[in-house]
Amino acid sequence: MPLITKGCGEADGSNLDCNYFFAIRGSDGVLAADFEDFRSSGNNNLVAGVTVVTPNVWHHGAVTYDGTNWALYLDGVLETVSYSGQTPRYDSIQH
Repeated sequence: MPLITKGCGEADGSNLDCNYFFAIRGSDGVLAADFEDFRSSGNNNLVAGVTVVTPNVWHHGAVTYDGTNWALYLDGVLETVSYSGQTPRYDSIQH
């Protein structure tokens, strides 16, 4: 279930990439985030939490990226940190 997204992917490694998303992953119910980077292949940089988001209960989810590491939080508690070190693609022309 998407919480926030930018773009819809049509082509990897170009400005038609999906820039980013933050969502509750359907396969296991945890928070997940991803961004496309500027490498020629437009690699994905995924981070996923470990705690299942309880349905029908209010939660606060947050994700940060400091240029090196993703950090994912659920209800103010750090879920996971994941190294990326890549520059996120920011030039998408997708709607």
